[in-house]
Amino acid sequence: MLQPRRRANLSKRMTATMIVVGIAALILLQRLFVVQVVEGQKHAQTLIQQTTIPILLSPPRGLVLDRNGLPLAENRARYDVDLYVRELMGNYARAHRGRLPMTLVEVGLGEKKRKQKQVDIVKIVNETATEPLRNLGIVPNYEIDELRKHSQQRPNTPFQLATQIDFTTLSRMAERDPRIPGVQEAARPVRWYPYGALASHVMGFVGAPEEQTLETFQPEVIGKEGIEKGFEQDLEGVPGGKILKKNNLGFIMEEQGYQAPVPGHNVYLTLDVRVQTIVEGVMRRVGRGACVVMDPNSGDILAMCSVPNFDPNSFVPGGTGKSTDWKQLLTAESKPMLNRALGAYAPGSTFKTLTALAALENPAAKFTPQTVIHSPGAIEMAGRTWHDWNPDGQGSIALKRGLAMSCNTFFYQLGVRTGIESMSEMGKRIGFGQKLLLRPDGAPALAGEDPGTMPGREWMENRMAQRKKSYKTKIDAWVAEGQKSPRPKPPAVERWSDGHTANTSIGQGYVRVTPLQMAVMLSAVANGGTVYQPRLVQGVGRTTEKGTKATKEYPVAVKRGDLQVKPENLAAVREGLRAVVTEGTGKNAAVKDVEVAGKTGSAQFVTRIGGSTVKDTRTWFTGFAPLKEPKYVVIVLVEGGVSGGSTCAPLASEVLFKLFEMEKGVPPALVYQAPVVGHFHGVTASDGSYTPGDDDNGGLDGFFNWLDEGFGGGASRGLRRR
Repeated sequence: MLQPRRRANLSKRMTATMIVVGIAALILLQRLFVVQVVEGQKHAQTLIQQTTIPILLSPPRGLVLDRNGLPLAENRARYDVDLYVRELMGNYARAHRGRLPMTLVEVGLGEKKRKQKQVDIVKIVNETATEPLRNLGIVPNYEIDELRKHSQQRPNTPFQLATQIDFTTLSRMAERDPRIPGVQEAARPVRWYPYGALASHVMGFVGAPEEQTLETFQPEVIGKEGIEKGFEQDLEGVPGGKILKKNNLGFIMEEQGYQAPVPGHNVYLTLDVRVQTIVEGVMRRVGRGACVVMDPNSGDILAMCSVPNFDPNSFVPGGTGKSTDWKQLLTAESKPMLNRALGAYAPGSTFKTLTALAALENPAAKFTPQTVIHSPGAIEMAGRTWHDWNPDGQGSIALKRGLAMSCNTFFYQLGVRTGIESMSEMGKRIGFGQKLLLRPDGAPALAGEDPGTMPGREWMENRMAQRKKSYKTKIDAWVAEGQKSPRPKPPAVERWSDGHTANTSIGQGYVRVTPLQMAVMLSAVANGGTVYQPRLVQGVGRTTEKGTKATKEYPVAVKRGDLQVKPENLAAVREGLRAVVTEGTGKNAAVKDVEVAGKTGSAQFVTRIGGSTVKDTRTWFTGFAPLKEPKYVVIVLVEGGVSGGSTCAPLASEVLFKLFEMEKGVPPALVYQAPVVGHFHGVTASDGSYTPGDDDNGGLDGFFNWLDEGFGGGASRGLRRR
């Protein structure tokens, strides 16, 4: 018999069910409130991150321009295939159920080197992108280590899988659309030096940053040397960015947001591309050397050349250079990375200009332009015999003849007569022994400048104190080791003597100067005694729609000091320098219809070449023109030359001739310059051939005989007290 349902039980169950549903609805509503209202912003951001890719964009570097506005460093468009690391890894993970391949990679340096587990980005690229790109004729040209480092340090910036894609290949890629998630064609501004190796030691070059972090943006390239490095903060600009939208399959669909990067500021140099081209055209025949052209009326550097040199375009990441180029340049015996214009060398007889200036202004020297000094082929002084380059000497001569014929015995006596203190003081007024290429705030305008050495009694005392300190350190270490090895030898005691003064007076011994310092000295002699601060940078500015706005200006014709030489004495020195070219050792520097004044010089030196020690004479010509209203100071240095008169004077003549031809309306052709390859032959002929000179035997003959102008003979033996 059927029993009727109990209505009370049904009602209770319905009530319980309704309560449960109500509670569930309340929980759901509470959760929706949290998700939609409380955490709405966070989830919206997560959604954006899942459907978009933020990309940081490096700004175009500022330009580097010459004094006439011609670009020495600019940017040009380059077409690349970019890889977006985050997008590629995300798509790979989706296709492989969240699994990413892992590998062990060595990180750190030295004692901190260790193995670290990382996502194998190389494997992911090979499996997903390499083959489709090859089918389009695009061969990836990246370095594996760089890709791994980029994926760890800069995942929000694109990595270049392939660079310098030609337009035809780029069009083919756009037409066929390989649809590789995280891979996209791109055009970007890259550094370009339109004149190649021209002024490469001034310009420097750019490269990828060494250390990169996730926390801060770092550009794709930074300055590594030269102006590019020294003015990095001005040139780098402000980064921009863009947001790319992707679909559910991970493919990039469109650009959703864009903020343009702000280009860097432009740097304006005092260099004149035309003058630089003339100088480098002449100096291409030099195996190793330097040339500086300066405006004597302002201190502006119009050209600064060092050979051999390099093409900075070969170091632009993704450029035409090979990874081996850098190592070859660093290890080359001719040292192409060295800026010889800022390197310190024994000045040889070019220093006699300073000796004459010092003596003329020192009352104790009792010397005037008319003072006659007997100058035989050899003299006895400070217990030694001092020789002239001419065995017969010059006889009884005054200053003009002494400078013209670069008479050693004349200047040995004159140097001792005026004293090392007088010469040191004149050297300090000029800037010898100091770095000169500085910004107004005292920072170097160009790295690598050698201050040189202006020796004297105080200098030698400081040098001796340092040697004693070093010796004490060695003794302490020797005692700490239990005196097991032979006792270190104490340093030889040195005291300044007349012999040191005599040697310094002809630019030998310990004195060292740079071609730039010699340009400053000759400028002061040419302009009437004002010592100007050498200037390489005119200023920094930004180009806008309204024109160029200067952000930093470096004043012109900044006076460092004065020679403090009477006008009549300066005139006498200039007359002597003019006689060098008209009747003396510098006849090869003459230019038709132009009054050239200058001084030749040579200093003996030895160098290790190919494992052998060979003679490597430093030869000089320092001059200016025209004599009465000077426009140009020209300093030429050649390593491995024969003599200043035979090696450097002809080069200076050629430079000056072309400079004055330029003023007549015959400018040089401004073309792309290939790097100068260094050699050890001094100067080659214009056709590239080389004929050894009488003095070019590659041996050590006369190493201790201080040869002056390459005409034979010697000056003295070693000066160190025994």
